Amino acid sequence: MATVTELIRRPQLGSAIPERELIGYNSGLRHVWNSVQMVARTDSSVLIQGETGTGKELIARAIHEESQRSSGPERALVQYEKTIQTAFTEVSDSLIAHQRVRESRKRQEALVAALQDRLRLAYVRYRGGGDTQLNALDADRDLFQAELDLSQIRLDELLTVVELYKAIGGG
Repeated sequence: MATVTELIRRPQLGSAIPERELIGYNSGLRHVWNSVQMVARTDSSVLIQGETGTGKELIARAIHEESQRSSGPERALVQYEKTIQTAFTEVSDSLIAHQRVRESRKRQEALVAALQDRLRLAYVRYRGGGDTQLNALDADRDLFQAELDLSQIRLDELLTVVELYKAIGGG
C-alpha cells in the first residue's frame, strides 16, 4: 500500500483531497483513495495508525471532508461542544484566579495587622526611651507599604470578580 505522502495536493486546494484534484495516479494511490471513500460513508470511528510523518492527518482530514459529518448538525454539535468546553475552562480559570488573589489578600491583611502591632510597640518603646525614632519611622514606612500592597491586592481581587462575571456570561 502506498504511503499517504504520495497524496500530493495542489496548494490552492482546501483541506479536502478529492480524487479529481490528486496529482498523479497509481494503484497504491487509488487504493488509499478508495479506502478513504469507503470509510467516509460509515458512521464508525476510525483509528489511523502509522509512523510519524506518513500523513495520517491528511487521511483523517480527507475522511472527514468526504463524510456526511463534515457539515450539518454534527458539525454544529461539535462546535457547540467546543464552545461549552471553552466556557467551562474560562469560568474555571477565573475561579482559580479569584481564589488565589483572595488567599493573597488574607495573607496581606495578616501582615498589615502584624505591622500595626509592630508600629504600636515601636512608638511605645520610643516614648519610653528604649528605642530610636528611626526604628519607629521604619515601622511606619513598612506599614504604609504593606497597606499600599493590600490596596493593590484588593483591586486585583475585584478585577478577578469582574473577569469571573465575564466568563459566566455577564458581559
